[in-house]
Amino acid sequence: YKGSPTSRGELVFCSEAASTSKSRGDQPLPQPGSFNLLQLGSLARKGHGIYLILHADDVHTKQEVSQSLRKLLNGSSYYADSLMNKLVTSLQTHGQLVVWGTMEVLSDLTSSQRMLWMDGDDDATTRFGAVMLDRVKRLDGLTTSLSTRKELMNEQRAVAVLEWLTALARSCDPLCQTVAESILPEPHLVPMLRADLLLLSRLTKAWHSLLLTLLAVPTFKSHLAAAYCDTYRHVTSQYAHGMGVLERSGYTLSVQFLNRVTYVVDLVQHRDLLGKLGKALHETLEVAQHWSKGKRRLDPNHFVLTHRRYSPCVSDLKCVLNVKGMARLFSAKGGTFLRDWLASLALAQWMDEQVWRTTDQGHVMTEPRGWVGAFNASISLGSLFERLLSWDDDDLSPAPDSPLSSQVPTIVELTHECLLDGLVPWQVQEMRQYQATFDTTTLKDYCKAPASLPYATVHTGEALAQGTLPLAHVAPWSFHLPLHRFFAACLREVCRRPNGMLQLLQKVT
Repeated sequence: YKGSPTSRGELVFCSEAASTSKSRGDQPLPQPGSFNLLQLGSLARKGHGIYLILHADDVHTKQEVSQSLRKLLNGSSYYADSLMNKLVTSLQTHGQLVVWGTMEVLSDLTSSQRMLWMDGDDDATTRFGAVMLDRVKRLDGLTTSLSTRKELMNEQRAVAVLEWLTALARSCDPLCQTVAESILPEPHLVPMLRADLLLLSRLTKAWHSLLLTLLAVPTFKSHLAAAYCDTYRHVTSQYAHGMGVLERSGYTLSVQFLNRVTYVVDLVQHRDLLGKLGKALHETLEVAQHWSKGKRRLDPNHFVLTHRRYSPCVSDLKCVLNVKGMARLFSAKGGTFLRDWLASLALAQWMDEQVWRTTDQGHVMTEPRGWVGAFNASISLGSLFERLLSWDDDDLSPAPDSPLSSQVPTIVELTHECLLDGLVPWQVQEMRQYQATFDTTTLKDYCKAPASLPYATVHTGEALAQGTLPLAHVAPWSFHLPLHRFFAACLREVCRRPNGMLQLLQKVT
């Protein structure tokens, strides 16, 4: 079963991935009737039983998890709060919890149905799958997975094997080299990293411990860095949809190679690391978007913003940009980072819109919490401005073999591109949806002011008109304009270049 906080209760069953849970946010959702109950019941029989596993995350509160467990267990008051708290604490400690199993499913079947299910009868097998699916639906919104008894036993064996390999690798350098050479990128590292957020916590702990031990081998470190880059967007998509916990993820390993110039340069030159980071950040923020009066806005109360699930992308970007000269490549014309970066900033425009309160509405009794997520997102995005623009036009590229190195623009060209491809399209879209305030007698004078118009739309009497275009007290407004702030940072860099503003004006005109 693959479920997530964004699955909207629509389920997909895959026998080849029955022990995994994956977000469907970036894939077409199936039709509600596509869940194969017969296949689920058959898998449970062939696997010597099946178990519903609840995975921990940092998105849902203890109270939300407790309520879902009560719903699963068919009891609102039968189970004491102390017992439910112990269950939730155990879930957060161990990372996952088996909450329903084969015996519980069989207890909902008649004695004849149980015998027929064990004999392989299709109707009884379908009934078994339907009973299990009913329990799965009661945990809708939480990340769950289904594992057979065979798979659970194999996972325990895998933990023992990983712990043995770790002890073997730590015993001496030759054995460490041998273990490192036996773990290959495509058949081993890539599949394990793709499933990183879905593993049992014990398995994750043993796996990460082995990786940290083997990082002493330079060749293995380069293979791990390449696999991390190749699986980055896939894992980030899962994390953005509410799966996993940061402390138990592969993100904690990235500092082992992203703070090394050699590895960063190699990943940028041969695996388009900058492009993947830019796309991952944009796709993460897109998860939190919603439509507000026909306009795309980031929802400041979405868990992506409230729990800062974009932070791994920002942290990895900072590590990459700390490499001297690497910021020189982010705006290369042959790359995709600049386009995705401008799209991310445009998406973050006008977060947490506010409206002035009139005097007759009284004092503010409760303050919305949306501003916290919006300000954290703005601060995180703004922390990248200095790093992205900390270069001179004559700086050499740190990756001379990369095709991007021959297509880097000057700061004037970059600012001009940000204006044409970032600021202008956003401004045009906003002006198309602009609605003036109607001049009616039912509105007070301070409510009749139109929403502040951009300076460029005022063609005559600029000095006089600018003072008479106050912010409307009935129109929404926002402090958050990261696209404008980034453009302003680019203009500052232009002013630092000799004749920079003159060259920019010539391009604009």
